[in-house]
Amino acid sequence: MAQFYYAYDIALGKEFFFSEKESAHLKVFRVKKGEKIKVFSPLGRYEVSIKDFKGGLVSALPLRKIEDPPKQVKINLFFSFVEKSAFEEILRKGTETGCDSFIPIICEFTQKNHILDIKEKRERFEEIIFSSVKQCERPDIPSLLEPVEFKEIFSFAVNPFIFSKENSKNICLLSDKISKEISAVIGPEGGFSPSELSYAENKAVFASLGPNILRTQTAAAAACALISALKSK
Repeated sequence: MAQFYYAYDIALGKEFFFSEKESAHLKVFRVKKGEKIKVFSPLGRYEVSIKDFKGGLVSALPLRKIEDPPKQVKINLFFSFVEKSAFEEILRKGTETGCDSFIPIICEFTQKNHILDIKEKRERFEEIIFSSVKQCERPDIPSLLEPVEFKEIFSFAVNPFIFSKENSKNICLLSDKISKEISAVIGPEGGFSPSELSYAENKAVFASLGPNILRTQTAAAAACALISALKSK
């Protein structure tokens, strides 16, 4: 059963029409009258039945609200800028593995040519997040925030975890420190600088993802997945 989006409130038993864009997506999937699909909206997810095709728009009738279990943890993912394709992979995989907000960061070892203009690329990046939400059938849409410098993180991040091989414990041994909200901080390919690690020493929990050196995009997805899994036990 595919999942689609409706931007407004849904009332059970009341017909509604999808937008032109979403109607086009529905037609690509070749949905038929009477077919049941999942829809997520600002009020949650619903099971609906395709009712009609009128003037290029698809209408549907809500059948029931889908009761999704409450999230056990809110994950804020702070990650160093990386090349554009890897950045987009982080948005996709982070969405699939439970990230709630993406915050790009600039570290000492972040390559300057990897720093992207989020405002300029926002439409594309948010479309990637949106498509991933539909694919993985989660009921909410993660946010993409403006970039910050590494040291700025600690002025507002909730329960920061620095993922580094230096002076750290495996994340699986730190489940007792994972509260209802966590800020996972992932560095660039070269890792965090000695001065950054020193600055964060008494401001964050230091965690590792195992013995191997991971790419930034791999570490981001692994951190989100492990945090979600550990908190859902």
